[in-house]
Amino acid sequence: MSSISSITSTNNQNGINLMVQDFQAIGSALQSGNLSSAKGAVSNFQTILQSVSQASASSSSQPFGANTKANTDYQNLLASLQSGNLTVAQTAFNSLTTDLLASGPTQTQSAAS
Repeated sequence: MSSISSITSTNNQNGINLMVQDFQAIGSALQSGNLSSAKGAVSNFQTILQSVSQASASSSSQPFGANTKANTDYQNLLASLQSGNLTVAQTAFNSLTTDLLASGPTQTQSAAS
């Protein structure tokens, strides 16, 4: 059994690494103004996200769990890419990045001080 759990853990870590790469690719594509590449990177990101989290249809609209700001920003990013609005996509991606960083472990440090 331990070999199965280590394989699953390795696969999840690989998936997470790929998600990070795709997230960075989204940012790079948006920064360079390449909507087509950004759409491709988002598609890859979504596929890996669903694979890693084994997300159901109901959780696909909330890929960042309880982080409602990040989920909203992500939905705005998807909508703006779908409509081809580069400026809104860039803003949504920047907001998403900020919200994800704000929800990280550094947020708990202020409570300990």
